[in-house]
Amino acid sequence: SDGTVVRMIWEQGSAAAWRYDPGEDRWDTLEVDAAAMVGPRPGAAWLLDPDLSQLYLLGGGDHTDAVAIALLADAEGKLGAAPVDEFTLDGPRQGALAIWLPSDTNPSADALVIGGSDPALPIAWLASSGASLGPAHAWVDPACAVRLAASEADPLTLLCVGGSLDGVPSGAAMHASFPSAGPSIDLVESFLPVAMPEPMLLEDDVALYALGEGRWFPIDRASATLEDSDFIALRARAGHSVLLSSGDTFVVGGVGTDDTALDRWQVFTPALSP
Repeated sequence: SDGTVVRMIWEQGSAAAWRYDPGEDRWDTLEVDAAAMVGPRPGAAWLLDPDLSQLYLLGGGDHTDAVAIALLADAEGKLGAAPVDEFTLDGPRQGALAIWLPSDTNPSADALVIGGSDPALPIAWLASSGASLGPAHAWVDPACAVRLAASEADPLTLLCVGGSLDGVPSGAAMHASFPSAGPSIDLVESFLPVAMPEPMLLEDDVALYALGEGRWFPIDRASATLEDSDFIALRARAGHSVLLSSGDTFVVGGVGTDDTALDRWQVFTPALSP
């Protein structure tokens, strides 16, 4: 949030971090407070505060706890770190994905952790209640997006697609809703026409778009049903997406359908609302 870039690692040893200053074109080493407590956490799920001031690491390795790490260094170049009691998981959930669940007034009102490599755990865990949700499966690398804003008439809903389910590349989808009566989780194991082990889920006001394996499929945002069309894409897997303030998304890098690294940017431009 201060205009610099922080790179952090926590997978194989004590947590370590570096800050890049674009104005100076310089990397500076940062010290992470209690770095040995923070890592290693292989496969930890993570969340960023909406204001980009903190990173949360949830589970990973043998950990079921969570830690918050400040992304703005103090005067000594140190990033503060502290445990977060409300994010104590039901298991380490290596390879899980975490996503904020917004309310009308708070973009990070609650959090849902989806999947993980343990086939004995249910496919989701809700922070506010500490409850495990859904059937038990090992599910790693899905892509997830909030479909609708929360309100009494239109409860918050979430869609996750693709990834590997019980070790097999999957076209599965998880539909989750969070009405006042309690959360509901529904897993559809053959939702997408093709398996997408490493999908991206792009979005605009009209639809969500599952992207992977050289294809992309529009999904109606209101009904969460596949639209009757699909398109060819360069990306098969890997890479990153970068959302711009204009609403456009850059898809950066990744691997093409011929298993070679992509050397070009792709740009996704949202459809205009009808």
